[in-house]
Amino acid sequence: MQKARIVKRPLLGTALFLFLLLPFFNLYGLTLSEAVERALTVSLLLKQQRKTVESSRFSYLSTLDPYLPKLTMGMNYERDLASLRSGYGRIGVTSRNLFDLSFTLSLRLFDGGERYALRRQALLSSEKEVESLRSLEDEVVYTAKVTFFDTFTKGMVVRARQEAYDAARRIHELTRERYKEGVAKRVEVLQSQVRMSEAEIDLTSAWQEYEKAKEGLKSILQLEEVGELEGPEDEPVLSYKKEDLIGRALSLRPDVKRQKKEVDRLRFAYRERQARFYPKLDMGLSEGRQGSKFIPEETSKVALLGLSFPIFDGLSRYYELKRLTTEIERASLALDELIRNVALEVTKAFLDFELAKENVRRAKDLLREAQANFEQAFEEYRVGKGDILTLLQSQKALAEAKERLLGATLSAHLSLCLLEKVACIRGRE
Repeated sequence: MQKARIVKRPLLGTALFLFLLLPFFNLYGLTLSEAVERALTVSLLLKQQRKTVESSRFSYLSTLDPYLPKLTMGMNYERDLASLRSGYGRIGVTSRNLFDLSFTLSLRLFDGGERYALRRQALLSSEKEVESLRSLEDEVVYTAKVTFFDTFTKGMVVRARQEAYDAARRIHELTRERYKEGVAKRVEVLQSQVRMSEAEIDLTSAWQEYEKAKEGLKSILQLEEVGELEGPEDEPVLSYKKEDLIGRALSLRPDVKRQKKEVDRLRFAYRERQARFYPKLDMGLSEGRQGSKFIPEETSKVALLGLSFPIFDGLSRYYELKRLTTEIERASLALDELIRNVALEVTKAFLDFELAKENVRRAKDLLREAQANFEQAFEEYRVGKGDILTLLQSQKALAEAKERLLGATLSAHLSLCLLEKVACIRGRE
């Protein structure tokens, strides 16, 4: 007896210690913000686009070269051969070596704005890739949110169906007790047992759907296990008006900003082609050495100032300008169409969210009615005033009302996720 007491106390103390520490450890809990942050970190598409942004930045930096002076070194070796015929018909060969070494420093002073236009095009192309990255980030965030809420809600459905199964089992046990007492009929026991079996099948199906949703979330987040999700159980709220959302979308949406930059890029492409009609002015300094020795002794220093003007080289320059004019008009029309679509997307998403919130309110009212109806039917059946069919129907209606509220709440969260995406709301502010 004493031995058993000595073994039991350390086990009891360890269990009590772990129980006290359990609330402070959440090893597998996952919140919405953590899921979004994880998705942004591990997304392979984002990593690829970040490399594209880095590449475009290097392309932009390379456009600085035409503004810088150029220093070149030239080195030539020449050998002149002279053939002389002798009196006996033999050929005598004499040679003269000539070495040439030069250094030239050149700088373009004026080119009609061609260098500036090329540099601006490269900058706008780089900024377009940045906007593409932001657009892809919004897509990853949206996907992570939708998958998180879907998984979280399906976990809540499992809990609701577990409660429905427990209620059906409690009704079945009550019916069996009443049958043993001779109050209930055999058919009532069978009916309650059928309802309990249905609830068990629904619970198993809910578990399968929940596990599939968890697999999808683990795949997106690249985790081996996600554990219990910590998400909001109430319907979401929004503090923006429709007009504010439309204005926000038109000023912050990456696709709108990207199309605006495309219009600007085409305008600078037009300026680049236009600069080819202007003269170019270059300046240069050159120092050279020339002689028959490997290191020549004769030196020369030259200053150059050159002006070149393309008078005629065909009609391609003119038709390039016409082509770019058409491209600018096309891109401007595409921007106007995009603005119209964005305003329409935000309006539809806002109305869908308002409808989803109204559905949540109605689902809550329905759940309260179903709860009160079930409690009344259960009490009446317990005291012998009600029938089993009414009780089973009220219990099934209560379970369906709980799931309907969960579905309405999920729809509200998904509607808000879509509205945040189309209105470019990063984070629930």
